[in-house]
Amino acid sequence: MELYHLRTFIAVANEQNLTRAAQKLFISPSSVSTHIKALEEELNVELFIRSPRGMHPTRAGEFLKQKAENALCTVEDFTRSAREFCDQPSGCVRFGINMPPEWLQISTLVKNTNARYPHITFEFISSVTQRITEALEDHTLDVGYIYGVPISDAVETYGLLKTELVIAGPARWTDQIESATWETLANLPWICDPYYCPFQAIADNMFAERGLTCNKVMSISDDATRLELIKGGIGMSVIEKCLAEESDQIAIKETEPFFCDLNFAYLKSRAGESLIRAIIVQVTALW
Repeated sequence: MELYHLRTFIAVANEQNLTRAAQKLFISPSSVSTHIKALEEELNVELFIRSPRGMHPTRAGEFLKQKAENALCTVEDFTRSAREFCDQPSGCVRFGINMPPEWLQISTLVKNTNARYPHITFEFISSVTQRITEALEDHTLDVGYIYGVPISDAVETYGLLKTELVIAGPARWTDQIESATWETLANLPWICDPYYCPFQAIADNMFAERGLTCNKVMSISDDATRLELIKGGIGMSVIEKCLAEESDQIAIKETEPFFCDLNFAYLKSRAGESLIRAIIVQVTALW
């Protein structure tokens, strides 16, 4: 039995759905299914009742879920105590990123951290602000970069920079975008985020101040796909100015400048852990 089997078991028991559990764990649904099957075979116990509506814990599954949570807490406490005892942080930092790695100076961060803390390794997971925040609370991420004010009081942030945003659309719509009123802009097709997104919240507020609502025709959380959809003439969106200016396939609507804070985030309750403290030092020194 591996610890990741227990993490998967707990996630499925909480979500009662393979796909949602996979999203929480940042792995594929097939991997989740494999982990559960392996655990059931090893324990010789049926942990879930499977149905078209999801995965529901059996009586044994409900009982063993608490045991699994206790076991993981014990392992985490053991590991944390060992690291603090030797006063040399070690382990893998699960790090959520919400921008291209080169913009976040990821290679420099890894190089500087390795030089100071040779026993620390990294696992970087590309995601979005809401899911990074939720993953911090679930302990499936240790730290991460997020935009805007955190949606959870349990999360502490350190401000890094203000990112200028723009209203962007396909270059083929340039004339229409440049001459557009706010009402015209609102009626154009908009590509939005299915999760909470500070960028979209800013856009919604700008339209709401004028008594308008933008015409949301598509939801996408992946920034690279969003860019391709804008370039391909599918719709408008709010994106980073520096990203929009990199492409001649994107038109920018000139407005008053508006910004969103980029923050480094971690759980307040974990701020005293040596591993988290080490990464805080490295990130804040870099920025």
